Amino acid sequence: MIFFDVDLPVSTRMVRADLLDNRCLLIRVSMKETKPGEGTFDESDGIVLFDVTNLKAFARYVVTGERAQRIPRLLLA
Repeated sequence: MIFFDVDLPVSTRMVRADLLDNRCLLIRVSMKETKPGEGTFDESDGIVLFDVTNLKAFARYVVTGERAQRIPRLLLA
């Protein structure tokens, strides 16, 4: 399993990856951002499963939040 954490003043991002049976790459992205002036948090957490042979996503799961729908963008942001 691979972990990657970024902790910034207004946001925290955590990316975890794991290879299952040398066939499925699981990537989980969790984000927590502070809303300016409100003192509240916007949280997103989601999982994407990729086929290792062609690196195409075949399943997406939203654990928490609406932004988890855009997991591929969260990986690049």
